[in-house]
Amino acid sequence: MPLEAYIIMRIFYVLGGLPMECAMIFFIGPDFVKASVFNTEGTELLSAYEDIGLSIKHGCITQVPDKWEDAISKMIQNAVDSDSAIDIKYIAVTYIPGTMVCIDSSGLPVMDAIFPYDGRGRYEAHLYNKYNKKHKNRTDFPWTYNVIPKLLWIKYNRPDIYKKIFKVLTPDSYISYKLTGETAIDNYSAMQFGCDSNNFHYDGRLLDNFGLEKDIFPAICKTGECTGMIAGVVKEKLGLKSEVKMLAVSSFILPLLLASEDMDKNTILYDANSSSICFKYNSHKARLSGEIRKSLFRIEDKYIIIGNFEYMTYKWLKKYTKIDALKSDDYTPGSNGLIVVPYIIGDSLFQNFDIDAGIIGMNTANCGRDILAASYESQGYSLRKKIDILTDCGLNIENIILADDVKDSLKYNIISDITGKEIRISKECDLITRYAFESLFNKEHDLESEDEVITPDREKGIRYNVLFSLYKSAYNSLGDYCRFERKIQKKL
Repeated sequence: MPLEAYIIMRIFYVLGGLPMECAMIFFIGPDFVKASVFNTEGTELLSAYEDIGLSIKHGCITQVPDKWEDAISKMIQNAVDSDSAIDIKYIAVTYIPGTMVCIDSSGLPVMDAIFPYDGRGRYEAHLYNKYNKKHKNRTDFPWTYNVIPKLLWIKYNRPDIYKKIFKVLTPDSYISYKLTGETAIDNYSAMQFGCDSNNFHYDGRLLDNFGLEKDIFPAICKTGECTGMIAGVVKEKLGLKSEVKMLAVSSFILPLLLASEDMDKNTILYDANSSSICFKYNSHKARLSGEIRKSLFRIEDKYIIIGNFEYMTYKWLKKYTKIDALKSDDYTPGSNGLIVVPYIIGDSLFQNFDIDAGIIGMNTANCGRDILAASYESQGYSLRKKIDILTDCGLNIENIILADDVKDSLKYNIISDITGKEIRISKECDLITRYAFESLFNKEHDLESEDEVITPDREKGIRYNVLFSLYKSAYNSLGDYCRFERKIQKKL
């Protein structure tokens, strides 16, 4: 079946028809692929977006890997056809850490790609963490972003599939294999496979303990190195003018950390697309909780709370309500009694994997505007939960730089009122592809914000304090309901 796609092209720069050396950066998100084409000066010439869908069934979150290749191939062809002056010389793919796909010896996926929020592997994660604690190994990712527990689940529960595995790959190494025939991941991506961040070698003792073969893991290279060349038949099929270097770039965490590099210690960067926040903390007496991860990319004093892309729920609700944006006249705090719990599976802090996205309090008096407004509020509540964690750790957050590819002033006012913080809107809509390019080519690009500063309304903030307590109660209640529902399903 042909891939249904929505593609937006924007041409900003044409150089008299002469070929320009360009880099094309892709981001494989939860249900989409984004692309940006940059010239050597760092000017974005073109951008594209394509929906590829996501499957969520009984706690399993998967995607068809062939859709990655189809979408990326189509976007490359469209970029080349759109302007004869564009000469793509480099291609790189960034992705959500913890996403894995297993292929057989013929290069075909033996099963759909598994996403980090997938509920499989929880028991295996317990064994994995127990082993690391016994041997005092450094664990750099929460188990949800680690490949090893999910691979162990396949080994123990689907031995028929495990026997077919030739390579275990991340999305970028899968695309590299399809386009160049080579499989390699950068040294920071290798940490998802249990590698030590100091030496970037696979832990032979760990693999032997769990009976995993080292040969099924991809080769490790440095970030920015060439993993293979797109040439021959593949080059001609894609319409490329010359051979193209495939560059290794890490997951989306690295671009976000680079984007927040020059912020002061009282400011956080909130990427609405991934629901992640980055911040600076230079105290040696840090009282950091388990949800907070220190930068592993040699960027000093930078930390991140990795989001779980709960904005997907907002996107689906927008599609359902067919409302692009709300006006202040359409909205009252509390959304007429509706509460949206946006978590697809588990919340963004991975505390409860029995939570499913849902709408609580729906009745005949509610309309689509209430649903969309409640989704705005839930985004504010979700961010406030993260800020409360930082406050408990001793940070004094005063400002939020918010990056969002959908501009909506009412949503920003709601988030400001709920969090009680000033909001500055980033001029850069898509931080991930922009700063992935910066990391590969050592370009400097300051994170600029809009001139307008959104300040919180104190009166509304008092009301939201009460509503926030109700939201947390509803969240806990939905978790209890989902656990009860799954127990019933197991007995049917």
